[in-house]
Amino acid sequence: MDRTWYNDIYLKSDAWLVTRNATLERFGYRCALCAETKNLHVHHNSYEYVGDEDLYDLVVLCADCHEKVTMWFREKRELAYHDRELSGIAVSRKVF
Repeated sequence: MDRTWYNDIYLKSDAWLVTRNATLERFGYRCALCAETKNLHVHHNSYEYVGDEDLYDLVVLCADCHEKVTMWFREKRELAYHDRELSGIAVSRKVF
């Protein structure tokens, strides 16, 4: 996904505003994790259907929880990448 398009165009579009508002309403304008009502973000669980999101692919998070969730996913992705690298080294050592 083109991050420039996503940030500069899509997130400012009327379509996103309708989807975002429907998601906020569905969650009662509260963070799904801590029930905070201020500084709310609508988080994509997956970016696979950006522009054609199912409302269940979106969750409302406050800024603090959004940061924690984002960091958790980044760490998980980095660990998976690191594990793939290590498994490649292990395979190489077994082969040679």
